[in-house]
Amino acid sequence: TSQNNGLKNIYYIAAYLTAELALKNCDGDTALGIITNTIVKLEKNRNTSPMILMIFKSLYAKVLRFKNEDTQASFCYNQAKQIAESNNIKLI
Repeated sequence: TSQNNGLKNIYYIAAYLTAELALKNCDGDTALGIITNTIVKLEKNRNTSPMILMIFKSLYAKVLRFKNEDTQASFCYNQAKQIAESNNIKLI
């Protein structure tokens, strides 16, 4: 239902903001854990908005860059870019 989807979106917004806050506090491990758990939930849910998944893949790449894991970060960024292109989402 739309009410359930709204509640899930609130969870995703909270997870995003919490991960960003952890990263701003130089806690990449916590940010990575939040993002990983959220991406797993997003990928299991058939009704996931591709935009939300793309946003979390981009954030994942950002955290990996912070942790100096550039190869993995590049891979995650390319996944986000592919999601955007296949769903006609315009990236700036």
